[in-house]
Amino acid sequence: MADVFISYSRVDQSFVKVLNQALNQSQYDAWVDWEDIPLTADWWKEIQAGIDAANTFIFVISPDSVLSKVCRQEIDYATANHKRLMPIVYRDGFARKAVHPALGKHNWLFFRETDDFATAFRALVTALDTDLDHVKFHTRLLVKARDWETKGKTEDYLLRGQDLNDSETWLAQAQAKSPIPNTLQQEFVYRSRQAETERLQQTRRRLTIFGSSVSVLALLALAAAGVAVQQSQRALTQGKTAFANQLVVEAQSSSAAQDLSQNTASVKTGNINLAFGLDRLPQPLRSTLVSENLNQIAFSPDDTFAAVITDALSLKGWDLASQREVLDWGSDSQVVDVGFSPDETLAVVATQNGMLHFWTANPQTGDFEKYPVKITAHDASLTDAVFSPDGSLLATASEDGTFKVWSTENILDAFRRLVVQFRSSQPIRSIAFAPNGEYLITGGDDGTARVFSLRGREILCIQHDAPVQLVGFNSDNSQLGSVSGTTTVRLWQWPLLLREPTKFEGVSETCP
Repeated sequence: MADVFISYSRVDQSFVKVLNQALNQSQYDAWVDWEDIPLTADWWKEIQAGIDAANTFIFVISPDSVLSKVCRQEIDYATANHKRLMPIVYRDGFARKAVHPALGKHNWLFFRETDDFATAFRALVTALDTDLDHVKFHTRLLVKARDWETKGKTEDYLLRGQDLNDSETWLAQAQAKSPIPNTLQQEFVYRSRQAETERLQQTRRRLTIFGSSVSVLALLALAAAGVAVQQSQRALTQGKTAFANQLVVEAQSSSAAQDLSQNTASVKTGNINLAFGLDRLPQPLRSTLVSENLNQIAFSPDDTFAAVITDALSLKGWDLASQREVLDWGSDSQVVDVGFSPDETLAVVATQNGMLHFWTANPQTGDFEKYPVKITAHDASLTDAVFSPDGSLLATASEDGTFKVWSTENILDAFRRLVVQFRSSQPIRSIAFAPNGEYLITGGDDGTARVFSLRGREILCIQHDAPVQLVGFNSDNSQLGSVSGTTTVRLWQWPLLLREPTKFEGVSETCP
């Protein structure tokens, strides 16, 4: 996805090149059609896709662009899809009444030769960053909805799980903002909810034999341990990728820090993860695994699959509804983490030799098939690998003190686009995306939790008294949580922490 789509007349190409270079230097990705391509159907599809995938539609106003039929066609498409418009004036000499009506509803920025480019560009950047979360969600939802429409509106391309919940929340709040949702986006979310409801009803019917027992066992395990252990268990059983979604949602206290050591002094983090993870499995499968030398249990986002690292060198996975084994792999290097993409069609496994391995779900058989390509992601052992909420990015952390964020576009054929890279002085143990996909948080052996923008800029540093093992955000993006040592859980009000970091002890804009 691009940050901006630039619509312009070929006569103004020299200015657009300067503007595009300035945007790139400020780490904004621009979609620009540089070639004078014949106006074919394929060309127009590319233009439509470029506009759909951009957060903002920039229109360069000049006498030539105002009269251009192609430029007007691009504005019509952007307007029909409720894209955020940003008009900038490069050359005067046009009749105001000839300007597209949609552009007249917005404030214009002036980049004429008589204007100061640096001042105008700062105003452009400020405008681009205004309400960016809302605009980017609009873009992501439109791209998904368009893909669903292109594929014949089949159920396979509908939203599921947390992605669907987030989209419904966004729709409820979006009517009073700009850009507003279009008809396709609203239909896409509505149909997704219908399909999700039907799917859950079918799942309940299939799981009547053991579904209720799993829930009861989970609740009993939490209640017996008390509120404090409940927070720690619910966080750790979901694994690193879902730490905050479980930990913070279950929190019963609003205090900034909670020390759980008195209740869990004799319980190790990994043991909690395994014990409670076993309780979430169907009884027959749980009985089979309890005698094995388990190292880690991970669940897919919608609990369709469970993956188990059995002895640090082998990995197995099951379809939980049928309890059928769908993945079996022996590795020549220690397996340190396993995770699933949001749509549950891709599994990624991290190993101690710094490699990433991938499995794809076969839609016919339901089995996961190992992809022959493996990626050398880091120079030392990996510690964590997580997908972004929309599945467009994959973040990896390592004992080499780095974290990296990769684009997952054509991930299995061209996993090469490194979006962000950061290096710390000590190993990074945990990494997680915010639910809106706009921020990352890391936890490491240096005793810090750090929050980054997706452009790699460090925004916040949270000091701890011990190495940070797990970090994350809660599902509605209202809180941030961390686990340091083995038992100390800390929670913060995330938006307030971002706006006023000095109000919280041990929090600063950057680490010393």
